[in-house]
Amino acid sequence: MRKFFLSILVASAATVAQAADLKIAVVDPMTALGESEQVKRQVAALEKELAGDKAQLTRIENDLKTCQQRRMTEMQTMSESVRAKFQVDCENKQREGQILMQAFQRTVNERQQKIFQEMGPRLRTAMEKVVKEGGYDLVLQREATIHFKPELDITAKVTAAVNAAK
Repeated sequence: MRKFFLSILVASAATVAQAADLKIAVVDPMTALGESEQVKRQVAALEKELAGDKAQLTRIENDLKTCQQRRMTEMQTMSESVRAKFQVDCENKQREGQILMQAFQRTVNERQQKIFQEMGPRLRTAMEKVVKEGGYDLVLQREATIHFKPELDITAKVTAAVNAAK
């Protein structure tokens, strides 16, 4: 029995020694991609393209706030017909805002998905390059770790490799 425990202890020590030789890194692929110059340019172009829709959403939001304020202050003094028209106008504004917001969100989601699909192969290639050049034995996603030393983070290196790839 004593030999059994001794053999387990020796095997454990050997495993720990091997693990000490592992070169480990941590990467946040979405941050690496999001910080890349091409993605930043595409996001800026998308924001510029959707600026009109965003401004319209802001106008509708302000109109709805005005409706709410008027509802609280003037609703009691409005005649029945004015109150009904006011209520319909506010409901129409709310529906218009919901429809526009859904379309806006759908467009943003579709474009972001397209950007990430286009950049996915470049990200994979960049990560493979950094891993190979760094001689890493194990690379973990940042979200899968509880704690790591900052010097293990290779996200900036991956971003630089994505930027360097043309």
